[in-house]
Amino acid sequence: MAGVRRRQLRAAAGSALFFAVAPGPWWRRPLAAHPLAGSHRARLVAPPPPLEPAAGLFRMIGGVATEDDVRRIALALPETTEKPWYGSPGFRVKDKGFLRIRSEAEGGLVVFVADLDEKEALLASEPDVFFTTPHYDGYPAVLVDLHEIELDELTELIVDSWRLKAPKRVLAKHEDQLPGAG
Repeated sequence: MAGVRRRQLRAAAGSALFFAVAPGPWWRRPLAAHPLAGSHRARLVAPPPPLEPAAGLFRMIGGVATEDDVRRIALALPETTEKPWYGSPGFRVKDKGFLRIRSEAEGGLVVFVADLDEKEALLASEPDVFFTTPHYDGYPAVLVDLHEIELDELTELIVDSWRLKAPKRVLAKHEDQLPGAG
């Protein structure tokens, strides 16, 4: 009888739910798995949520970037401030915008590049990381998918964007302090 009931529950559950055996002796099981509350061996449960990896360990093996990483990297650059830009977080050097976290439908991070050739090269090199929208056609800016880019590459893009937009005096004053300066 129990085997028939399990098969019925499995068929009714589909792929969203599965059967799990409650661990431990019956007196330590949740009330739903108590012998008097139905089957004491198995119960219908939802799959567990995906595990969130420890941030430090995930970063060491080349984890994905987050908005907090963008903020940390950008604000570490000289004379950089955060100021809303079209209703989403933007970063400026001497009031010249060089980076924006988009909140529009496609999301992404707006990063400025040197010219349209560099933009096309980035788009062709890694289409899962770099993309664009019709709004940015003909403009030297590329969108970055934060879920696909590694932190070292993100840092390089942000610093390069800062270099492009920083006034000459600010750039000359702080060039040796920038990441990657030799």
